Amino acid sequence: MTLNLVLVQIVNGLVLGMIYVLLAMGLSIVWGMMNIINFSHGLFFALGAYLAYTLFLSPGIFLWV
Repeated sequence: MTLNLVLVQIVNGLVLGMIYVLLAMGLSIVWGMMNIINFSHGLFFALGAYLAYTLFLSPGIFLWV
């Protein structure tokens, strides 16, 4: 393994961890304020991931768009 590959994997892990932290913080703030768990944060996260995946696969629309 090269140093470049290790650094890329570390950055990818940190980015994914921060996304998980943002989701957890949103859920805990809503739960703390309203005493109910609102799972729409996860729904919007999944919807955005599905939309990004669909746009990535569609012809004529590139990854950077």
